[in-house]
Amino acid sequence: MNFGRAKTILIILFAIVNIFLAGYIFVTSNDILTPDSKTISNTTTILNKRNVFLKDNVKLSYSENISYLNLKGITSDEKVIASKLLGPFIIKNSKYISDSGDLAITNGEFVLNTKDNHTFKEFNEKTVAKYAVNFLKEHEIDVSDLKVFDVVNENGNFKVTLRHSFFDKPLFNVKTYVYVSGGGVYRIEGSIFALDSLSESKKYTNNPINVLLRYSAERQSNEKIEISQINTGYYTENNPNDYKSISALPCYEIVLTDGSRLYFDAISAKMVK
Repeated sequence: MNFGRAKTILIILFAIVNIFLAGYIFVTSNDILTPDSKTISNTTTILNKRNVFLKDNVKLSYSENISYLNLKGITSDEKVIASKLLGPFIIKNSKYISDSGDLAITNGEFVLNTKDNHTFKEFNEKTVAKYAVNFLKEHEIDVSDLKVFDVVNENGNFKVTLRHSFFDKPLFNVKTYVYVSGGGVYRIEGSIFALDSLSESKKYTNNPINVLLRYSAERQSNEKIEISQINTGYYTENNPNDYKSISALPCYEIVLTDGSRLYFDAISAKMVK
């Protein structure tokens, strides 16, 4: 027997199997399920009878397996974060105080008043948003999971809203606000979390159709509503006694045409807000 040739054949076969498995894992881990047209049509009919309407561009596709997230607040070690944001500090009346500003932390949420000194070549929404993120980076805050969500001009100053994004899915109800004037950042408030781990328990997500049918059947009012978007992400209820380590559950955000937003547990289909 030609063992060299046999070894070569086995290596090639194993390579082919590995390529197949890699492709299989990729397809299944990114599998997006979409209801067929008949199911969508039947669902729309039921919803319309309940005075709930979907705009034509609403997507009912979903991923059937999204893990819970275990998150850790950056303020879990208050003195470390105070040192990063303020430099050398003293503690007075439960506040961290330095020459560059002061910091208060309550149940994981922080308020930083800072004496920044920055000159903008151009003072507009784009430059301010970039600078808000850079300010945090320069103070050694990990911003890899933060995205600019909104920038609002407030009487000549700007309010930059940052929102977390994990695995390209937003954390809907936790935001950080950075306030910027022509002289730089003067205030930051909110919460910032980092991904600690994925929950070991895996549960299948409910599809958006089940969520809509349940909501339409249980809602108190028969007032007509129109849904413009359904988004998938995460939601967490901050527990004041355990803010240092919290879980984020898979969640659907339903956006109505009037701008209001409803949130539903993607596992149980129950409303969370």
